[in-house]
Amino acid sequence: MTKNQVKDVLKMMPYGIYSVTSKYGDKKNAMVANWITQVSFDPRFIAIAVQKTSFTHGLIEKGKVFAINIFNKADIDSIKPFTKGRSKNPDKMKGTQ
Repeated sequence: MTKNQVKDVLKMMPYGIYSVTSKYGDKKNAMVANWITQVSFDPRFIAIAVQKTSFTHGLIEKGKVFAINIFNKADIDSIKPFTKGRSKNPDKMKGTQ
């Protein structure tokens, strides 16, 4: 271990590579998330972390729906277009359905 033991431990924790997609009316978005967890077995519920001021949060709040897309490490290039917010990449959904 190095001097920064907390950092070393965090590097050992498994993280998923996810895209959270959302839609409301003709507006749609995708964001990258790495904190998604199961919080209940019966009924089966999950929790995701979405910044309250994000575009995605507004779409989920209004549209009441979202999807979680799970990526393999080998598919990391597929998720890169969605790593930047809409303010930095307003056309990131161009060409998606």
